[in-house]
Amino acid sequence: MKSASHSSGVSLLDKLVYFYKLYRIRIRTNKSDSIIPWDDIREYTTIIEKYCPKGFNKLDEHRTLEIGYGARPWRLLSLASLGVDIKGIDLDRPTYGFSPKRLWEALRENGFERFLKSFVRAAIFDRADLNTLKRQLQKIDRELVIEESRMVIGNARDGNHFEPNQFSFAFSEDVFEHISSDELPSVLDNIKVWMKPGGILVIRPNVWTGICGGHDPDYYPYDVLTKQAPRDRPWEHLLNPDFAVNTYLNKLRIKDYVNLFTERFEIMEVKQKHEELGKEYLTPMLLEKLLPNYTEEELLTNQTRFVLRVNK
Repeated sequence: MKSASHSSGVSLLDKLVYFYKLYRIRIRTNKSDSIIPWDDIREYTTIIEKYCPKGFNKLDEHRTLEIGYGARPWRLLSLASLGVDIKGIDLDRPTYGFSPKRLWEALRENGFERFLKSFVRAAIFDRADLNTLKRQLQKIDRELVIEESRMVIGNARDGNHFEPNQFSFAFSEDVFEHISSDELPSVLDNIKVWMKPGGILVIRPNVWTGICGGHDPDYYPYDVLTKQAPRDRPWEHLLNPDFAVNTYLNKLRIKDYVNLFTERFEIMEVKQKHEELGKEYLTPMLLEKLLPNYTEEELLTNQTRFVLRVNK
């Protein structure tokens, strides 16, 4: 499984510009966002209530797995603090908080570029975010739970991280587009083994063909939704053969994910996070350029939620 930060053909200047744009986005959104992912929690709860039997239709009644918790595992920490029995797996060591021990481990295990990114992020944001998370939890009479044993570091293509039939609910947010198409079958096979029969899996990749699929910071969903994204180069990642960004992307399309999932799971739902995201940017002239290779439906995809059932 490739690290999300892995890239090739990107110059040092382009990497610096990319990091600058990411941190600009982070600073802009930091003031209003809740650290606890309430929208995701409500969504997971609704899915569980719909597809799980009575007696197992609450999130805290499930042993839960997060695939790809990230360097700042706020979602995992939030759910653990809310009483959910959760574990996660990620290729890179998390570096939440300004901890010299964790930063040193990140340098040793994740590489210098990933360490540098984590160091800057930890210095600027992490301590404040952890304090905010603590305050938000205290308001609902909860304490922050940080148990490193919940955060497994390893490659999900390797099947030895968890016992079979261990989890009844699992989710992955904005991760699967960063896993190579060669490794995805093994990752999915392992997840199926780790899940209990009848378990529910929510996978939400940011699909390559959408306006946000190239992970260009100028075309993140917020900017597209608020019409602040530039008008001069939407879908550049599909039109420009020299397009490069400082993260690995597998370039899979909706049909590729459907084929991968259908072989192993029952697909219960497929839903876009933002309906017709970028439609106002898809001019007739641009659509004409793209239509030989992509359908209009593909071009309007974004963070696509697949709800899957494990049948064994």
